[in-house]
Amino acid sequence: MVKKIYRRVMTGVSGLPWDFLAFRTALVGVCLTVGVGISLYYSIWNENNQTMTLATNIARANFAKDLALNQWATSHDGVYVFVDARTQPNPGLANIPERDISTPSGKRLTFMNPAYMLRQVMDEYSAAYGIKGRIVSRKYMNPANAPDPWEEQSLQRFEQGTKEIMEVVGEGLDASLRLMRPLFTQAECLECHAFQGYKVGDVRGGVGVQMPLRSLLEKEAVALHNVEMAHGFFWVCGMVLIGFYHRLARMRLQEQRVARRVLQQSEAKWRAMVDNVGVGMIRVDLQGTILEANAAFAAMLGYAPQALVGVPTARISHPDDMPRNRALSQELLRGSIPSFQMERRYLTQDGLYLWGSLTVTLIPGNEGEPGFFMAAVENINQRKQVELALWQAKEQAEAATRAKGEFLATISHEIRTPMNVVLGMSEMLLETDLNPLQRRFAQTMHHSGKILLEVINDVLDFSRIEAGRITLVETPFSPRQVVRETTHMMQMAAEKKGLLMQVEVAPDIPETVLGDGGRLRQVLINLLGNAIKFTQQGRVEVGLTRSRPEPGTLLFRVVDTGIGIAQEQVEQIFERFTQVDPSVTRRYGGTGLGLAISRRLVTLMGGRIWVESQLGQGSVFLFTLPLHCIATPPAPVPVAHPPVTPTRGLRILLAEDVEENQVLFEAYLMQTPHQLVIANDGLEAIARIQIERFDVVVMDVQMPRMDGYTATRRIRQWEQERDLAPVPIIALSAHAMEGEIERSQEAGCDLYLSKPIKKQALLEVLHRLANQTTAPAQDGGVPS
Repeated sequence: MVKKIYRRVMTGVSGLPWDFLAFRTALVGVCLTVGVGISLYYSIWNENNQTMTLATNIARANFAKDLALNQWATSHDGVYVFVDARTQPNPGLANIPERDISTPSGKRLTFMNPAYMLRQVMDEYSAAYGIKGRIVSRKYMNPANAPDPWEEQSLQRFEQGTKEIMEVVGEGLDASLRLMRPLFTQAECLECHAFQGYKVGDVRGGVGVQMPLRSLLEKEAVALHNVEMAHGFFWVCGMVLIGFYHRLARMRLQEQRVARRVLQQSEAKWRAMVDNVGVGMIRVDLQGTILEANAAFAAMLGYAPQALVGVPTARISHPDDMPRNRALSQELLRGSIPSFQMERRYLTQDGLYLWGSLTVTLIPGNEGEPGFFMAAVENINQRKQVELALWQAKEQAEAATRAKGEFLATISHEIRTPMNVVLGMSEMLLETDLNPLQRRFAQTMHHSGKILLEVINDVLDFSRIEAGRITLVETPFSPRQVVRETTHMMQMAAEKKGLLMQVEVAPDIPETVLGDGGRLRQVLINLLGNAIKFTQQGRVEVGLTRSRPEPGTLLFRVVDTGIGIAQEQVEQIFERFTQVDPSVTRRYGGTGLGLAISRRLVTLMGGRIWVESQLGQGSVFLFTLPLHCIATPPAPVPVAHPPVTPTRGLRILLAEDVEENQVLFEAYLMQTPHQLVIANDGLEAIARIQIERFDVVVMDVQMPRMDGYTATRRIRQWEQERDLAPVPIIALSAHAMEGEIERSQEAGCDLYLSKPIKKQALLEVLHRLANQTTAPAQDGGVPS
C-alpha cells in the first residue's frame, strides 16, 4: 500500500484528487525551502567557521613570531642597541650596572631586555599591520605592560594551569580576535627579574595577540551575500519549476481523467461487445491459465464467467488435443507464426466434450515482450456432428458403391460366362454343315446373343459411370482417323438398310490431339447406331469441324433423316432408360442407355452434347470436345490379319472351373495343332505347373478354392525361387470392369482376354505366342 501511494506521489498517476495534487505540490515546495534553508545555514556556518579558522591561523602565526623573537632574545640575555629618541634606556633596568655602555668610538648603547625588545617590536608591527601584540605581567616594571581586565583574567587562568586563551571581543566590524599564552620564567630571565621573587617555571606574565577582524568580516560578508543570492536564486527557480510542474501535472491529470473516461467507455463497449458476441473469448497467460472469459465461452461450457478465472486450460481440454496446442503456442511465442487456428475439444461442466474452432493471437506487453494469449472459440459441435453424419453417410455410400461394384463384377461374371458359351457354341455351330433352316436358327441365336451382350455392356458401362469408376486415358490420337474408322465400321449396317453414309472432315482439323480416343469412338458408335436404327430411308452424315462459337474446341455432328424427336422430348432422351415413345423399344429395341452414357462420357471429357430435331424430319446430334493439339503423331493402329498356321503347336494349360467353357475351348482348338490340358481351379493349375512343362497358361480369374490372380502370384514366386523362365499367362475374365487389366498386370499376367471370347481372337493370340510375338491381339487380346 505504501509503495502504491509513493508511486502515485512520485509519478502523478491518474486518479489522484485535486487537493492531493495541491498538497503534493506544497509538500515539494516546503521540502525545497527547507533544503535551501539548510544549505544556506550550512554555507553561513561554513563561511563563519572558515573566517574564524583563518583569523585563528593568522593570530597563531603572529603569536609564534612574537614567541620566537622573545625566545631568541631570551636565549641571548637581551641585546644592546644604539640609544635614540625611540629607544631610550629602560628605567626598569636601572639596577643593572651595565645597562648603558659606550663603544670605543664613543657611541652610546643601552641594554634591551627580551620583554622590552618584544614590546617595541609589537608596537611597530601593530602600527604597520594592525595586529597588536601584547606582553603583560601582574608584576610589571613598565607601566605599559600593565594588563587590562581581559588580560588580568587570562593571567589568573594561566596561573591555574590554562595553556591558551582565545576569544573574540567587540561587536560587528570592530570585533577583534584576542589570543594569549602564558610566559614562563626561565633561568635567563632571573638576571633581570630575580628581585621580583620569580623562580624558574613561574608564570611571570603572558604574551598575546589582538587581531582586528574587520577585513576578514568584510570578505565574509561579501561571500555570504553571494551565497544568499545563489540560494535565493535556486529557491526561486525551484519554486517556479514546482509551479510549472504543478500546472503541467494538473493538465496531465485532466488529460488522464478524460482518457480514463474514454478508456472506461471503450472498455465498457468492448466488454459489452465481447460479452454479447456469439463467439467465446478468453484471455490466457503464457503459462496457460485463464485470466478472463466472456459470457459466451462460459455458457458454452456451462460455467459462470468468474468460475473460469484462474483455471488452467489443460483442465478443460481433451488430452489428445493438448500436444498440438502447446506446439503451436511455442511457435507463436517464437514469432514463427502470427496466429494459429485449430479444432479441439473442451470439457463441459457436465463432463461431456464439445468441439470448438480455436483462433489464438499473442498480445504483446508494455515493453514489447509477450503479454498474453487472446483466443476466440467458436462452437462447432453441431457442424462436427453433421460432418460425422456425412462421414458415416459417405462410408455407407462408399460401402454401397463397393457393394455395387462387387455386385456388378459378380453379375458381369455370372452373365458373361454363359454368354461366352452361347456365342462360342453358336459360332462353332455356324462353322458346321447345316441345312438352311438350321443355319437360320443358329444365326438368329448368335445374333440375339450379341444383342444381349450389347445390352449387358451398356448396363455395365452406365453403372461404372454412375459409380465414378470410369477413368479417361490421355493418349495421342487422330480425331480424323477415329471418325473415318468408326464410320467405316458402321458402314455395313447402314448399307443393309439402304442408307447413304457420308463423312465430312474440315481440312483445318489437327492430325494429332491428346485425349481418350476409345471413349470418343464409343460416343460416335452410340450416335451412329441410333441414327441408323431410327432412319428407314435417306442418309446418315458424320461431320467434324472446329467450333466457331467456342474457340479451342472440336465440334462433332451426326445427322440423320429418321423419325425425329418432338421438341418437348429433346432433353428427356439423354436420361437413363428413356426413349421417345414406349413403342420405340418394342419396335427398335435397345435399353435407352446409349445417349445417357454418351452425355456422361462427353461431360467427363470436358465437352457438352445436345440435339436439334423436328418430329418426322430427322435429327442432328452435336457435341464438343476441348482441343489439345500435340506434335507427336498417334500410334499406328495394328491391322487385323487372318491367322496363319503356327510354326509349332503349343501345350496349353487351361485353368477353368466351368465345364461348358472347358468344352468351348476344346472346340475352338479342335482343328489346331495345339494341345489343351485342363485344371479345374488355381490349386490344380499350380500343381500341374510344378510337375509339367507348358508353353502358355490360360487362367480364369474367378475360380473356387483359389482364384486365378492368387494362383498366378504363386506360380511367379515358384519360378523365381527356381530361377525358371516365366511361362506366358493369359488372364481370362468375365468381369469386364474398369481396372481389371491393371489388376492382371499386378498379379503377373502377360495378356488379358475378356469373356465372351471370340475364336478368332483366341487363335490370333496363340498364333503370336507360337511365333514368339508379343503384339496385342484384335477383338480382346490385350498385353498386360
